[in-house]
Amino acid sequence: MTRRIVIFIASVLSLICLGTSARADTIEYMITFTTETVDLGPYYELPDDSRYTVYQNRVFQTDPTVGDTYYGYFTFDSSQLINPPEDVAIGIPGIYIIQLTSFYLDVAGLIYDMNAPFPSSAFAEFYEPCDVNDNCYPDATEFTINNGILTGWYGGVAGEDDRNSVVVWSNQFDASDTFSQIFGSLSLTLIPEPTSLLLVGTGIAGIGLAAWRRKKA
Repeated sequence: MTRRIVIFIASVLSLICLGTSARADTIEYMITFTTETVDLGPYYELPDDSRYTVYQNRVFQTDPTVGDTYYGYFTFDSSQLINPPEDVAIGIPGIYIIQLTSFYLDVAGLIYDMNAPFPSSAFAEFYEPCDVNDNCYPDATEFTINNGILTGWYGGVAGEDDRNSVVVWSNQFDASDTFSQIFGSLSLTLIPEPTSLLLVGTGIAGIGLAAWRRKKA
């Protein structure tokens, strides 16, 4: 019975990984924002919370407080890590341009989704980076890269009419809407590829099978 269970688990993990193999060349990162300072501004309070309806997709949908954590993710093709163009506008060497295939960020209920731009979400554009040859990349943003791993994020995203934005600098962020600002730290976390999950699943199945054999002996 135990052996059947082990074989079943290994089969399921294999099917999952085979089903996701088409995305094997897609790299995904999780974004984590941690709030350290909040400035609500002099015009934050409006009668009957009308800011939520009048300025929809331009203002935070929940009241930000120190300690809040916000999340997002982005994806790009692994080929982007092969000789990526270097950004020159920032003026700091070692910052590279990566073109994204998806980007999603939730800051206090204000959603930035590059595949559903304003008015469907708050997203209007990235702060467009340009290389040394003045080639600009509208669906791209900038990162520091260490041994193929993204370690810092630069630039950010802007909303319609610049009423809202998220500005990032290495491991810090400044998110603002029409009325208030949030400051804090950010981190980027690489999400494991399906092949890594297959190795983990195979290892678990192997341990279970070895235990079954010892019990049988």
